[in-house]
Amino acid sequence: VILGDGSGNVGIGTASPLANLDVAHATDPRIRITRADATVLIDESLGTLQFATNDPSAGAVGASVQALAGGTWATNDYPTDLRFLVTPDNSGDQAEAMRIDSTGNVGIGQTTPASPNGVPSPFLHIGDGTNAAVGLVLQENHKTYEIHANDGLYFSDSTTHRLVIDTAGNVGIGTDS
Repeated sequence: VILGDGSGNVGIGTASPLANLDVAHATDPRIRITRADATVLIDESLGTLQFATNDPSAGAVGASVQALAGGTWATNDYPTDLRFLVTPDNSGDQAEAMRIDSTGNVGIGQTTPASPNGVPSPFLHIGDGTNAAVGLVLQENHKTYEIHANDGLYFSDSTTHRLVIDTAGNVGIGTDS
């Protein structure tokens, strides 16, 4: 460990740290956060990485990445979820923006992502059922494609709905209805 090399940087495994904390290893550098508790129950935190500032108030946290137990831990059974939290504009409180659960399901705006109707995991779950509309935007070579739900399911390019499935199950190709 190199402390006080004159730059204010700390090095572990290096004599010339290039950042505030520089961890170096020839084949597999790691930073480990260890919970000092042998009993881990579902939804308990395993550790959190916080991004904070002292301005405008001491210790204000803007974003966090947190590991949570996805179930009660036992020998060779360590289900773990990752939560991504952000602080919305005009708020001092963090809100969960995304979660990757222990089965590989991803939730955006959804704290308990699940596969509906028995669709096997992994599954991408966008929205929590209270959103007016949710969507997915795909872009390549200056082209934009959208899949969004708003009282129906719409498949669009940058200017036109190409396929619409309305709430009654009717299908429109090249039309909005």
